[in-house]
Amino acid sequence: MNRIIKKSLRIFLRILGAWALLGILAATSSFLYEIQKELYGVTSFVGAHYIIYVGELWDFFYTNPKAMIGRSLLNTIAITMIVFLLSALTVWGMQKKALFPKIGKFDKFLIAALFFSLIICGLGKWTFSATEKYCSKQYDMVKACQTLAEHKKLLGPPLFDEIVQETDSEWLKTLGGFECAECLPTGFVPGRRLLIFGIKHPRVYVLLWLENDKMLQRNGCYQAVRLPQRQGTTNVHQ
Repeated sequence: MNRIIKKSLRIFLRILGAWALLGILAATSSFLYEIQKELYGVTSFVGAHYIIYVGELWDFFYTNPKAMIGRSLLNTIAITMIVFLLSALTVWGMQKKALFPKIGKFDKFLIAALFFSLIICGLGKWTFSATEKYCSKQYDMVKACQTLAEHKKLLGPPLFDEIVQETDSEWLKTLGGFECAECLPTGFVPGRRLLIFGIKHPRVYVLLWLENDKMLQRNGCYQAVRLPQRQGTTNVHQ
């Protein structure tokens, strides 16, 4: 009777451990997803056609369930492979040195996997929190700029500085996914001066609209596409 109870308890603990491992791996994948979104935007896996900016870089929404699920699965698979590899190496080392002989290989593997997944999950959570705070600080510093001189001091020389014409509407629509809203970024008026600054981390463009050297509007987007190559302009990707 005691043997049956012990066996049942062992099976229950294995199932519980397996479910706990899946939950930890899913949580870690979520942290990685959010880190990628904060730093690089969702264009790389959702596509610019599924992003809608509502006037500001920090005010946008997106949708593409298949791509979102696909990226989450890829993150989960990558993290799972790392955890399983570390666990397999740990079990191999234990078996070679005859450590914990009373514990079976599967149980050793499961315990090692839980251990490494918890460590990676903790690192993922800490990294996401630090990334979120860093990006928020960057955006707050941009919002605090009230003049062109302050923008240049904070962001460096602009990547693009020209008077926009009606013909510029097409590339401006596709700059960061503005075409989804079927409208141009707020501030676009032919004849206005447009300066585009680049931030590497997070990878975004900051658009500054001026008229008679007076700042009228500021908005931005993730760097979904390259800026047009014109004389006197540079590109943050180069």
